[in-house]
Amino acid sequence: DLRIALSTTHLPLREVPDAITADKLREVLRILLHDLRGRFGIAEPEVVVCGLNPHAGEGGHLGTEDAEVIAPVVAEFADAGERVRGPLPADTAFTPAAGHKDAVLAMYHDQANIARKLQPKSEGATLFMGLPVVCGTTAHGTAFDKAGLGIADPGLSQFGDRAAASVIIFDLNPVFAGREVDIGRDRMGLAVVPG
Repeated sequence: DLRIALSTTHLPLREVPDAITADKLREVLRILLHDLRGRFGIAEPEVVVCGLNPHAGEGGHLGTEDAEVIAPVVAEFADAGERVRGPLPADTAFTPAAGHKDAVLAMYHDQANIARKLQPKSEGATLFMGLPVVCGTTAHGTAFDKAGLGIADPGLSQFGDRAAASVIIFDLNPVFAGREVDIGRDRMGLAVVPG
C-alpha cells in the first residue's frame, strides 16, 4: 500500500518552508500515527518523513529546515518509541530503498502527488484524517472540464467510496481490530487535516 500524508496542502511553494513548523509536524504525525492505528488497524505503524529540500538539505548546504525543524521532531517521536524515521530525500522516501513503511509524510502537495500519480490511474483516494468522521474524495481535482460531458472515468470516485467505506466499517466493527483493511485496489493517499 502507498499511503501518503501531507504536512502542508495547497500553498504556493514559496510559502511552504514557513508553514512547516515543529508544532505543525508534531500535530500531523500524532494524527497520522493515531489514525494508522485506530482507523487502519496497524498496531506498530512505520512512517517515513520526507525532507523539504533536495537531498534532505545535504547537511545544511541546500537549506536548514531539514536539520533544524524536521529532524528534531522525527527524533522526538523515535525517542518516544514510535517507528518514525527521516528526514529522507523525497526521491528516496517513496522507493524500496527507504525500507518498509506504512505511510510517507510529505512536506508539500507536489512532493506527495507526483509519487501518488505515478500509480495506476484508477487506484487513488484521499481520506481526510483527524476528523471525527471519515471523509473521502477522489485523488484528483474537480475535473470541471469533463463535467456533464459523459466522458469522466468513475473509477477514482468508486475507489474513494470503497476506501472511505472500508474505514467506516473498520471504525464500527471491532472484528477488524489489529488487521489492515483491504479495500481491493491497494493504493491510497491520505490527506492529514490537523484539527
